[in-house]
Amino acid sequence: LWKRIKEQGARYFVEIMRFKDMKTAYGWEKYLQEFYGFKNSISFMDKLKDKDNVEVLNQALIRIKNEFPEHALKDATIHHIPFKSFPDAKRADYIKGKIISLRSDIVFFRNNMIYYVPMKKMEGKTIEINNHLL
Repeated sequence: LWKRIKEQGARYFVEIMRFKDMKTAYGWEKYLQEFYGFKNSISFMDKLKDKDNVEVLNQALIRIKNEFPEHALKDATIHHIPFKSFPDAKRADYIKGKIISLRSDIVFFRNNMIYYVPMKKMEGKTIEINNHLL
């Protein structure tokens, strides 16, 4: 679970329910996304903006626990994953400098200023790290 959460770049997560089979779990996931406003994924720009509204998540969790007590985990708690924020980072098409943070597929580096590179755009390119081609 933690690996999946980190690779998605989530700032907050909560395990709300558990089911014995994937079909049931996906059905509930779709329902909760549709009626409670949960997102299936976080867009690249949302990761950069770093805007969180944990109160919306908290209110939804309270509603779900009240409306579905037979399915909601009693100890469901919102977890925060700390992540350094760089709201003034500038986009770059290369990495030249010291890597200072990673968030999902975004690399932040410092070279006088702070920059970010969307790594999906780097696919197929050759990069140099400490004078070694990779």
